[in-house]
Amino acid sequence: MNSIVAIPSSKRPVLTGIVVFILATILTQYLSYQSYLIQKEAKENEVLREINLVKDRLKTTLSYSLSATKTLAFLVEEYGVPRDFNKVAKDILEANKFIDAVELTKQGVITHVYPLKGNEGVIGYDILRDSLRNLEAFRAIEKKGLYFAGPFELKQGGIAIVGRLPIFKDQKFWGFSVVIVKLATLLKSAGIDTAQNGDYFYQLSKVNPSTLKEEFFLPHYALSYTKGGIASIQVPDGEWNLYVIPKSNNNLFNIIFLSLFGLLFSGTSGLFAWQMAKQPEKLRGLVEEKTMQLAASEKYFRSLIEKSADAIVLIDQMGKVLYQSPSTERISGYSLREMHELDGVDLIHPDDRENDSKRFAQLVRSPWAVLKMNHRFKHKNGHYIWLEGTYSNLLNDENVRAIVYNYYEVTERVMAEEQMAEEKKLSESIINSLPGVFFLFNSNGNILRWNKNHEIVSGYSTEETGKMSALDFVDPDDKAYIAEKINAVYEFGSAEATANFYTKDKRKIPYYLSAKKANFNGVDYLLGMGIDITDRLAAENELRARTKEIQKLTAHMERIQEDERTRIAREIHDELGQQLTGLKMDAYWIEKKMSFEDRLMHEKISGMISMIDETIKTVRRIASELRPGILDDLGLMAALEWQGQEFEKRSGIKTRFHTDMSDFNPEREISTNIFRVYQEALTNIMRHANATEVDTTLEERDAYVILSVKDNGCGFELQEAENKNSLGLTGMKERALLFQGELSIASEKLKGTVITLKVPVVNNDKTKL
Repeated sequence: MNSIVAIPSSKRPVLTGIVVFILATILTQYLSYQSYLIQKEAKENEVLREINLVKDRLKTTLSYSLSATKTLAFLVEEYGVPRDFNKVAKDILEANKFIDAVELTKQGVITHVYPLKGNEGVIGYDILRDSLRNLEAFRAIEKKGLYFAGPFELKQGGIAIVGRLPIFKDQKFWGFSVVIVKLATLLKSAGIDTAQNGDYFYQLSKVNPSTLKEEFFLPHYALSYTKGGIASIQVPDGEWNLYVIPKSNNNLFNIIFLSLFGLLFSGTSGLFAWQMAKQPEKLRGLVEEKTMQLAASEKYFRSLIEKSADAIVLIDQMGKVLYQSPSTERISGYSLREMHELDGVDLIHPDDRENDSKRFAQLVRSPWAVLKMNHRFKHKNGHYIWLEGTYSNLLNDENVRAIVYNYYEVTERVMAEEQMAEEKKLSESIINSLPGVFFLFNSNGNILRWNKNHEIVSGYSTEETGKMSALDFVDPDDKAYIAEKINAVYEFGSAEATANFYTKDKRKIPYYLSAKKANFNGVDYLLGMGIDITDRLAAENELRARTKEIQKLTAHMERIQEDERTRIAREIHDELGQQLTGLKMDAYWIEKKMSFEDRLMHEKISGMISMIDETIKTVRRIASELRPGILDDLGLMAALEWQGQEFEKRSGIKTRFHTDMSDFNPEREISTNIFRVYQEALTNIMRHANATEVDTTLEERDAYVILSVKDNGCGFELQEAENKNSLGLTGMKERALLFQGELSIASEKLKGTVITLKVPVVNNDKTKL
């Protein structure tokens, strides 16, 4: 049989008070904790909104840098370094207000900067050789995209971030397109208060690629970034961290206050229950007292709700404001009393007023309906702000009897979106201003973007072009070739081609086409340009024709010159030589007729005879240099060997001639040109080579007769010689072209030079060549 334990009546009030205290404590502490969670979530959402605002501003600023670097990189890749760099850079800066300077580097060396004033010290600076700062530059090359370095101290002074976009030509790194954004400019554009006078503390940091330690760039502070109420977010394109920390954090104070209040309430409730159990007559008074306390608590919690950052407004069906939360005045500038005196419709922007009125009227006619709306609202200061909010029709709700309008300000976001739209217009303007045709295809060959010039050249309308593929604009004869080039773009990253652009009226226009692979959101596209080369091809054809005419004229002049040299050489050798010989014989005759005693006359006559002998030698040498008789009498091989011997006598340079050919007698004009090339080669060796030996070979190989002249001299840089426009080398090359020959020069400093003349062999009845 179960027994029931009876509780003495004297202890029942105490037990009742303890039970009530425990239950009230559990309830109030639970409510305190839930209130803490609500406040914490509200604070975190507020911080997150602030972070997103600052982040969006930073992205907008950095998007200017991306647009500027891509514009400059595109010009360099397609047309080379602009001659009027300052003008181009000035236009870029005027179009991108958050950029302080533009630079251009070749490899890592800064070659151009705008504005130059104040930045002169960076010209010639090589970032890739600076071990303290080159890691982020190499990161940009590896990434093949825009990468931001810094903030750090610039060589010309000041703290800034540096955005570098690598430029590639023929798939090789060429240099950087660079923008400089000073830290003050970046912070101002992002709306960061460096004086820390607002509601938040801000901080920017990054991990130093050298030390792998996080570095902070704004003043303030030693607070921990990991405590509650602090949020961080990764900023792209530079591996930065952005911290936004609210200055006030009352969560802990509130939870302590509510907990203490709950304990007080629980204790009071326990005492109340004890008193009620002990003194029933006091029950009504205690109930009234606790009711007042609960009302005070309700007011307190209501005040917490009204601290929300979003505006809450109650509106009647006529649009009049019945109630607004305190945050409403912070956003709009109007107090509740001022709103009672104003017509809300008049505060809406005139362009939005008619549409908003119609939609509000429709909402009033639809109980429980919800309407989302964005519009411009006139702030108390006179300017318009953008509001985004939700209207909820709760007119039929007995507890509300109003339309609830919950909204927040989105002016900065809308301005950022408009700014992005302007940037899109700018990019389209740049595309449409390109001198050639621009096109963007997907991997299926469908055209996605093109410029106005593309429509003008092709003759197709915008609607027609959008339905066409890449190969529809190509000459049918070139389609297989262009299809191969398109595949090369997707495989290797870029390709170039020359083909006919096929228009709507079946015309074929020669174009130079250049395309590169571009990746957007993980999808590969083909981005390309085309330049009309009709005038260039016509100019090239005319130039080739003119070149042939000049070569014919040059050959004719060479023949006339050689004929004249031959004539002069013969006249000097035959006539002047015979006259000097006769003069010498007369001098001998006079000497024999003189008396033996007249020694002075004998010495004078002997001197005359010696001078005549030297003059005869000079005449022979001049005649030989004008036109060696051995070239006409014994042929080319004998003339080459004789010329080498004469060169050795004059210069003292050991000269050897080798040939395995037994007979080689080309026509007179070709023999002369080969001999003149050999003469010029020996002259250059004597003047510049400082050689001690020269080896010459003449051989027939692979349908060519090859003359090779090799010395062991000091050698030279071919590029330097070409830049100096060496007349000797140019003359030899031009002479070789006169008879369809090829002249090649190989030289290396301190190792000598090899000059090789290749003459094609042709067969006829008399000779080869």
